[in-house]
Amino acid sequence: MSATAELERAPYRFSLFAALRLLEAKHRDSPRLGESRRPADDPVRVAQRPSLRFAPGDVAGFEPGTPNRLSCDSFGLFGPDGALPVHLTEYADERQRQHQDPTFAAFVNMLQHRLACLFYRAWANAQPAVQHDRPEADRFAVYIGALVGIGSPAFRNRDRVGDSARLCRAGRYAPAAKSAEGLEDILADFFGSPCRVIPFQPNWLEMPADERLALGRARGGGLGRAANLGRRSWQCQSNFAIELGPLCRSTFEAFLPGGRRLGELRDLVRAYIGDELRWELILSLRQKEAPPLRLARGARLGRTSWVGRVAGDARGVRVRGNPLEAQPGPDIQKMGRRYRAPGGECRDGNQPYRLVREAR
Repeated sequence: MSATAELERAPYRFSLFAALRLLEAKHRDSPRLGESRRPADDPVRVAQRPSLRFAPGDVAGFEPGTPNRLSCDSFGLFGPDGALPVHLTEYADERQRQHQDPTFAAFVNMLQHRLACLFYRAWANAQPAVQHDRPEADRFAVYIGALVGIGSPAFRNRDRVGDSARLCRAGRYAPAAKSAEGLEDILADFFGSPCRVIPFQPNWLEMPADERLALGRARGGGLGRAANLGRRSWQCQSNFAIELGPLCRSTFEAFLPGGRRLGELRDLVRAYIGDELRWELILSLRQKEAPPLRLARGARLGRTSWVGRVAGDARGVRVRGNPLEAQPGPDIQKMGRRYRAPGGECRDGNQPYRLVREAR
């Protein structure tokens, strides 16, 4: 049974706001209640039943049609709590019940239809769930998006995961100080897999040519303090690892180079910490789903197949790569932007990830 059929059969089960929200959501092509310019644009006409009896619920009745008609007992000018004197409620009820003359009640309902719609709109504008019924006009998405950097239309829908992934975790994205715990919570919630962030992973940091030590330059500094020999430096503070798993085989393969999940992971990490730190992905496959080595198409040694038996979960498959070298999002592809990889070499967005096998 549809919701409108249930509203017609048992209107007393619905509150006034719930019934109006249901009808508003069903007529998405119509203006929101309380925002239309003419009553004819509203998908429902709200009326009040003139009565002094005890009401079992907010809604007294519902009649489908064009437009729909909704009768209520909780809001309006009639009744003991209405603005009109009580004797006018008795008069309207008497004319309608004993003389079959609804003229006075219809006249009052014509005046208070707009009041009922504005009453509902004042409530709906303060409800995030009701606002999300029409995402294109969701004001709470603008409010919360302003806290995480996607309040303006120019910054929305710029990656693969969509804005909802950031809006539902605005409490994690909003603080200026980011943490490993926050990143673990975001990734575990989005992918539905166990996640652990391992900080301080050793890594070679390429030094730009103009920052290298050279004789004859007016760059002071003591060796080991402000100067380094060579083209790269062994650093631990600028690199971390993300460990996912144990994973099922289909999810595991989705995180390998070329997989859909790998691009989503890159966008989530970049949205949280930016491009200042390097990171690498460590994948773990469940032991029972590790396939044996077979000479067949689709088998990738060290990625989806291993020689011999795997003790425990298949760990140690690392996907390494600078976030700047990853496949760019749709917005960057349209702009034709090129990324600059470490060492000053200019590469396009199709720079592949490097994948190695680590023995444990």
